[in-house]
Amino acid sequence: MGSFNKVVLLGNLTRDPVTGSLPSGAAVCEFSLAVNRRWKDADGQMRDEVLFIDCAAYGKPGQTMGQYLKKGHPVLVECVKVAVFSMLCPPSAPTAAPGGKPGLPNSSSRQPFGKVSTG
Repeated sequence: MGSFNKVVLLGNLTRDPVTGSLPSGAAVCEFSLAVNRRWKDADGQMRDEVLFIDCAAYGKPGQTMGQYLKKGHPVLVECVKVAVFSMLCPPSAPTAAPGGKPGLPNSSSRQPFGKVSTG
């Protein structure tokens, strides 16, 4: 049986994109997305969950992202070449960080999971 590997993400940049180049001279842009999910639990309460996903874009798309995007900008990422390395996701029951927003864990409570490479 054949397989298909595609990812579509819509989220907000958690930091300014960092641009650089590979030894081959190709441009690379590393960025992180916060992807939110909202649902009602069994008690009817609204719950929020946030995934923090590290990504990289190569070539002209990476160059353009680094030039025009900043922290907080909404971004739609669609890629067909996906490599999983490290993603940060909150524990199963997110809680508010001290002084933070409800439903958003502090960075120390995130667990490594995978990385999306958009190249």
